Amino acid sequence: MYKVNTEYFKPSKRFYSVLPSTLYCQKVSSPLDRQLFRITIDACWYRLKSGIISAHVGELWDFQYEIPQDHVQFLSRHDDGRNGGDCRSRLDEFQNFWTSSQDLDKLSSDSEFLDWMRIHYPSIPDGWDGWWRF
Repeated sequence: MYKVNTEYFKPSKRFYSVLPSTLYCQKVSSPLDRQLFRITIDACWYRLKSGIISAHVGELWDFQYEIPQDHVQFLSRHDDGRNGGDCRSRLDEFQNFWTSSQDLDKLSSDSEFLDWMRIHYPSIPDGWDGWWRF
């Protein structure tokens, strides 16, 4: 992934913003007798589909052989964007809300966060780093 200048923002181009403090690394087994880590980070993004803009929140993940020093190193190594982000919740411009979360606190916070994103489109939320693109 690489960082993109915000003046070129387009919701159809898969731009992501990440929350640096949520970088998480978990060691997993590897068939090659090498250390392998599943790394995740919270992400948010906008999408344009059939003329409708929606705000999404979820995570980006990747398997890497080394623990990254920070979110910038993780994202610079993350070069396979075929699957995009794993969406946990989304809100479209008609205020249709969808979530996969069973946690009521998370559901409530996602709803408020996505409503902020919808109102302030295409702004990056405070404390988040973006925009990043595969």
